[in-house]
Amino acid sequence: MQTKQWIKRGLKRWVQKRVGWDNLEFDSTDWAHPAWHRGTLHGLHGAIRLVDDVISGKNDGTSGMYEDADKLRQMVLELKRERDSLHCECEQLRLEVLRQSAINKRDDCG
Repeated sequence: MQTKQWIKRGLKRWVQKRVGWDNLEFDSTDWAHPAWHRGTLHGLHGAIRLVDDVISGKNDGTSGMYEDADKLRQMVLELKRERDSLHCECEQLRLEVLRQSAINKRDDCG
């Protein structure tokens, strides 16, 4: 084995023992354990999937969940209800404007 490789391997082992491979102080940094990054990504994907399921109607809020996930689901459901309500109000306003426009045109012609 070449001396340079031996030194690199020895330094790597020394750093891993000295610092510890899974050092909690490194979480949320570039030096975090790969499992920390995988767990973070998995959590984000789960939250995105939950929001997507609520918006698409696959999740209607009837299943039991962990408290934090249930809070997120309830917030998204409330936003969806508000959006649907605003959509209905906008549609009613649009129809009223069209009706008034038709009445005004009729009055102008007659």
